[in-house]
Amino acid sequence: MALATRLADMRQRATNKQQYVLPIDIGCGVERLKVFDNRGFDRMKRAGWLPRHASYLDLVRDCVYITRHSRINKTSSEDRAKARARYFKYAKKYLCNHSLPAVPRKGRVVHEKNNAS
Repeated sequence: MALATRLADMRQRATNKQQYVLPIDIGCGVERLKVFDNRGFDRMKRAGWLPRHASYLDLVRDCVYITRHSRINKTSSEDRAKARARYFKYAKKYLCNHSLPAVPRKGRVVHEKNNAS
């Protein structure tokens, strides 16, 4: 989490665009924190990593961390603590439950071998 927030802050300082940190399911039940901006959000939807009908309001609601709009990016320690708390709440709810079945990512086809020859 700390690495993703630092990366988002660094990208925001370099590009002066608001960055989002969002947990993304990359398949086989594995989730990673991804850092991207608005253009990256559109690319993720086109690639099938996010639902095509997702809006920016959904993105803001589901993010665990969002950088500020200003170039100086004065993120307070309280905002970072809130972001950490949101992520840990998410992680407890979804990542610690290992009983969930692994769902293949959209577009991947799992072929089973037929040994009945």
